[in-house]
Order: sequence, then structure tokens, then C-alpha cells
Amino acid sequence: MQSATITPPVTPARSTSLQSRVQAQLDLRRLRFFCNLLTLGYQRAVNITTDPCTPRPERIALGIDFPELDTVPLWSFRRPDGAVSIPFIEFLLGEIVATSGRLAMEPFLASHPVTGELIRLCRLLPETLPLLEPAGGAHQPPRLVDVFVAESTLEEICGEQGLLERIARLCVPLSAAHPHTSAVQMVHA
Repeated sequence: MQSATITPPVTPARSTSLQSRVQAQLDLRRLRFFCNLLTLGYQRAVNITTDPCTPRPERIALGIDFPELDTVPLWSFRRPDGAVSIPFIEFLLGEIVATSGRLAMEPFLASHPVTGELIRLCRLLPETLPLLEPAGGAHQPPRLVDVFVAESTLEEICGEQGLLERIARLCVPLSAAHPHTSAVQMVHA
């Protein structure tokens, strides 16, 4: 006869730790989502022949209730003078900065060697685009206005080896450092 193993109840400290880890994983996914969306908008604007894919399934999975974000790759365009307009760019920048700020507050991520570099790169975004004021947060919906940015500036941010690609690369070791942990594993930790 097999004996049943009784697991101790989850204490508030352990429950908070689990909640904190889950929230950090969601924030890392959100950060990658907003970086990827901004990059998709840029790529579509400079190369109109690329297929306009939409990250709608990821937006829905993350609970981001702004369906208008699905149009970012479709509505991005470049003028003949080379200036690029990406819809909701201020909102996307604001979400990237706000999400990185939340990640900086996570105690178990704060000690990771790449966290400081991730935060530093995210905070460079508003400095790189000084004419744009990052907007966003759960209380502010994205607004659609034509904001044109020089292609060369966006290339530094959204292009290959750009700021957003470097940010996305730094998310990988943070995600791997704290893989999804079940409640049972946390209780026995």
C-alpha cells in the first residue's frame, strides 16, 4: 500500500515568492512582446514586401487588452524622405520602460548579473528618441497619431543589433535563471 505524502500548506512568504516569480516571468514576456512589436512595425515600414504578421496570439495570452496593437505592423510606413511612422510608438516605449522598471523591483532578479544592463538599455530608449514622450501603463490606452522618426534613429533601436534586439537577448538568461516552478516545488524548497 502506498502511503500518501502530506505536503505542508503554502505559507504566505512562499506564496508571495511564487507569485513574484510568476509575475516576473509575465513581465519578461511582456517586455519581449513590446520590443518585438516595435521591431515588427519598423521592419514592415522599411521593407513593405515583408508579410505583415501580427503577434495577436501573444497579446491575448499576456492579457493585453488593446486590440489596436494588432495593427502596428500593418499601419507602419515610411515617407519618401525616409522618416518612419510606427503606430502607438509612444505607448510601446512607455510599456517597455514601465515593464523594465517592474523587473528591477523583483528581488530575485535584481541580483542577476544581466538585470542592471537590461534596465540601463531600457532607460536609453527615451534618450534615443528625445522628441517622443513615452506613454503607457495600464491606465493609459494607446493613442493613434502620426509620429515620424528618422529611419537612421529607428535603425539604431529596431534594426539588427539594435537596442531592442539587445534587450530581448538579455531577457533570455533572466527567463532561464528562474524557470517556471510549480507550487509543489516551491513548498519543498
